[in-house]
Amino acid sequence: MLYVIATPIGNLSNISTYALGILKSVSLIACEDTRQTRKLLVHYEIDTPCISCHSYNEHRVTTRVLLPKLLQGIDIAFVSDAGTPGISDPGAILVESAWKNNTEIRVVPGPSALSAVLSIAGTLGQTSRNHGYWFEGFLPHKKGRSSRLKTLMTWNVNIVLFESPYRIERLLREIADIDKERIILLSSEITKLYERSVRMRVGEMQEWWSTHLENREKRGEYSLLVYYHDYDKI
Repeated sequence: MLYVIATPIGNLSNISTYALGILKSVSLIACEDTRQTRKLLVHYEIDTPCISCHSYNEHRVTTRVLLPKLLQGIDIAFVSDAGTPGISDPGAILVESAWKNNTEIRVVPGPSALSAVLSIAGTLGQTSRNHGYWFEGFLPHKKGRSSRLKTLMTWNVNIVLFESPYRIERLLREIADIDKERIILLSSEITKLYERSVRMRVGEMQEWWSTHLENREKRGEYSLLVYYHDYDKI
């Protein structure tokens, strides 16, 4: 059986007892980065063996190692570095192979940056007015980045983006260049010491970013919700 397990996106205590029980009971844990996952396992005194399975080797490791073991009836858990695998992290290739080979799959839900930012989006982050949301994740770093963002911002839906601390200021500028009145929700360091979520027009957020934050407050991964263009009721 294959277990797809969500792990903490920050605070190590943000994991279910169900997930911990599965991680202890399986024969093997496939993980995006064994060093990162070991921090969690050591914290909870779990000694289950691990194997690296990331975006660059997932196809090979799935074909040569994981799928054969699953077909032998060996229970395997898959985790990414943080959050829920297979959404913006590796895992989709392994899951697809399991489905195609009639292997039972169980999901162990838990932390997700996507659901976290949507949960604090407010009433117009929901689908009651047929706007809903589009999950884009990370934009391309170079080629096609600008055109993709412009296209997304013409859609009448909320757009969820992820960004690194090295490009977040650039992303705010790119959004403002398209529509400085667009309202965005920005969250960082979710469940960590410096967790922060703010919501304002992107032009105002650029000023807030440059004048109100110290460098230590600008670290961490970012989740953004870009509200659709007719959201003018804040």
